[in-house]
Amino acid sequence: MEKRSDKFTDIFIDFDKIEELVDQMMERLEKNGRLETNKPIDMAFRITVDPNGHTKFDELASDPQVLEAQAEPLIEIQNQENAFLVTVELPGATKESIRLHAGENELTVSTQTAGKNFYKKIRFQETIKPGSAKAEFNNGILEIKIEKQQAIAGKKIPL
Repeated sequence: MEKRSDKFTDIFIDFDKIEELVDQMMERLEKNGRLETNKPIDMAFRITVDPNGHTKFDELASDPQVLEAQAEPLIEIQNQENAFLVTVELPGATKESIRLHAGENELTVSTQTAGKNFYKKIRFQETIKPGSAKAEFNNGILEIKIEKQQAIAGKKIPL
């Protein structure tokens, strides 16, 4: 039997934490009247392991409406010389359902349609110009071009 890394805690302790988290999520669903017989229950949680091997469990959602809103669309980001070109696949979306918001170093894309909801926050390593964003939507494909903020050159300070 292969020895596992000492970085990770006892796996059975981790399973106990998962079971506890699922029990808490189920209790809340039952309390809020969200449990229905013969209906699937969607739950989501994240497990992260720190450099020392300790696990952390975070509930992402146990409400189907929240889970549906968190679906991430397929995205391609091209880092061009002076701009970013972001291509997003939004099948079933309409132009009217798309919401875009740009900040200093992030772009948020979301839609709400009868069939599927999408949400994605894109963080850029460089500062962008929110006012420069131009978007086109055609046949379920959204293309956004957003210029990079030019770095301000430093100035030598005489003594």
